[in-house]
Amino acid sequence: MSMAEDCGLTRRSVMDQIVRLADAGYIRVLHRAKGNLKLPNQYMLDLQFGIQEQAKAPINDPHLVVNYVHINQ
Repeated sequence: MSMAEDCGLTRRSVMDQIVRLADAGYIRVLHRAKGNLKLPNQYMLDLQFGIQEQAKAPINDPHLVVNYVHINQ
């Protein structure tokens, strides 16, 4: 089941809201790929919004396209 179906929204509406949340700094979108194959994105909540912290390397996911993300530990 997709996020759009879970929320009762259109796919386009969910995509637009994800962009708005990411632009505002509330979530981070982790784009994943394996070679030329695109894998589903992962989304991380930024629960420390507004607090500056050193970015850390993602753990245990060799398919992440991004090199560094904010992970709260």
